[in-house]
Amino acid sequence: MSSFGSGEAAKKASLGTRILLYCVIAKRLFDDKALAERALAVSKLDRTILYPVTLKTGPAIPQSDVVSLHRVAKVPGLPVLPFANVARELVRLATIRETSGQRMLITTPNGWMPIR
Repeated sequence: MSSFGSGEAAKKASLGTRILLYCVIAKRLFDDKALAERALAVSKLDRTILYPVTLKTGPAIPQSDVVSLHRVAKVPGLPVLPFANVARELVRLATIRETSGQRMLITTPNGWMPIR
């Protein structure tokens, strides 16, 4: 699991979020995550990287969107998702092979815009 806003995923965030959060407030955190992702990319590990949006405590919401990052044009605003949704999805992704080697976004329902 990484974090939406690290590495190439940052390009898909809204401009205000990208500048304020990823480049100013939490820059060191996101720089560290990007470094780890580059190391993982050159490894021979069978992996799927999951990029959750901003997380919060609380019960899972009934649905979340999980989509390959290469299909995402933008993540508008600052969607917030419960940790429980991400935990459920991590377990599911660990048991399937279809997403192996992919970078996946997890966000709120309709919390992303597709590439057209």
